[in-house]
Amino acid sequence: MAREALKVPATRSAFRAALLFCALALCAAAAAAQSAADDGEVPRGELSEIRDRRRALLVVSRSYSVDTRGPLRGVFEEVFEKPARAVLRHEYAYELVARKLERYEREHGGLEIVETLEEADFVIVYKVVTLHRSFSEDEPFVYGEMFVFLNRAPERPQPALLWRTKGDHVPPGEAVGDFLKSLKAVRGQK
Repeated sequence: MAREALKVPATRSAFRAALLFCALALCAAAAAAQSAADDGEVPRGELSEIRDRRRALLVVSRSYSVDTRGPLRGVFEEVFEKPARAVLRHEYAYELVARKLERYEREHGGLEIVETLEEADFVIVYKVVTLHRSFSEDEPFVYGEMFVFLNRAPERPQPALLWRTKGDHVPPGEAVGDFLKSLKAVRGQK
């Protein structure tokens, strides 16, 4: 009888361990599939595709909800699939990014900020992720992620992701600076 009592708990614990292992394997597979779906649904391109293109739409906003499919898919949908929906512009971050883009335009030329998606050759999106208060109420600490998409065109009917910041907690000035550095390299500017 003592032997039978020992076999049952050992069998139950082995069953529980196997069940736990299966649950972890399923979670890992689901996470990998979600990551692959996030990357796979948004076409990719090269920054060199906008070498000769000039008109850019600047979108700077803060999302008040979390998209479980990932930030890239959420931004893509916000800009290209539901553009009629009102996007709340984050004014402070918008001004920081717009000033740097205007300075690039004055120094190098070849960049014009437009107002609508239909006019744009490409779209620059800065998505505010975190906002911290500072000593000055007018100048909060803003962090986010920047994306650059090629807009739809007759030769390419689907928008494509061309460039993205390395992290999602990058100040707007640094993000646009990194993008402009990459753009200058593609266009052969100093």
